[in-house]
Amino acid sequence: MKAKKSLFERLTDDWPAKVLSVFAAIFLFWLFQNNSLKHKYFQVNLKANGAGRMVPADDLPDVAHVTLRGAADTLEFIGPEDIEAYLDLSGIDAEGQRVLPIKIRRLGNAIGADPLQISVDPIQVKISFEARETKFVPVEARFSGSPAAGFEKASAQVSPGKVEISGPRSLVAKTQSVSTEAFDLSGLNKDTVSAVQLSPPSSLVELPSSKSVELRLEIRQAYAKKTFDYLPIALIGLPYRLAVEGKLPGGRLTVSGSQPDVDAFVLKEDTMFIDFTTVNKPGSVILPVQISLPPELTVADREPTELQVKVVERGSGTPERGSGTPERVSP
Repeated sequence: MKAKKSLFERLTDDWPAKVLSVFAAIFLFWLFQNNSLKHKYFQVNLKANGAGRMVPADDLPDVAHVTLRGAADTLEFIGPEDIEAYLDLSGIDAEGQRVLPIKIRRLGNAIGADPLQISVDPIQVKISFEARETKFVPVEARFSGSPAAGFEKASAQVSPGKVEISGPRSLVAKTQSVSTEAFDLSGLNKDTVSAVQLSPPSSLVELPSSKSVELRLEIRQAYAKKTFDYLPIALIGLPYRLAVEGKLPGGRLTVSGSQPDVDAFVLKEDTMFIDFTTVNKPGSVILPVQISLPPELTVADREPTELQVKVVERGSGTPERGSGTPERVSP
């Protein structure tokens, strides 16, 4: 009769086969788990952390492509807001090119999620670094659209007039100004004050002192001009016994004022005239050509400004006013 084997002997009996069986079971479990994992893809914003005295002189990628691998019930609750992709810019102490890896940080629902594998594309970025410089540059206001009909932008002032910029040495050196985001003038018919965001000249340039400025706009009625040709020149104050010999030329008049006032202006017979009240005898005289306008309009230009006329005794065949048909004035 054979002696009973001890527990240890039974465990170690034919041990190579038993060890292989355990490993095979582990492998099959891993293979099952691995084949049951799902994938999820999305983009996340790529951040840059830790910039110091040296800063990037090249535009960085805006996004990184992230691949998640894990159980379906785990991936279901993980989104772009739960994964942070970033570049660590700290520790760069000299100008030149560097190759930096894109790092991943778990946030929110991704913390503690298991199983969860995370990969990122690209895995690294080549970046040129330059020393950081700062300076103050003037602010220029930009506009879009047009004020309400009959109005115009008279003036624009920004406060502060200069702001500080900071960034890579070469880019800061060639930046001469910073502009605002375009302010929409559409429909404006009165003065206005508004805060307007600044628009950095590059994503690599920072605005450490101010992100916005105060914009003061003066809106006024638009000034318009209108020209009238072949205007008759009226004779005012000429004694009845006297007359002007020959035909007077036609006049040209340009008036200016607000658009509504210019549009409403109507010419009169004596809009352009010569005053003869100081003339009391025949002869050749030079007299100014005068303009009669409503107070809201002004004379922008006129021709002629004076005329030499010959005054004669009125005879039976002399025209009463002497103006005749207007002739075009040569420029």
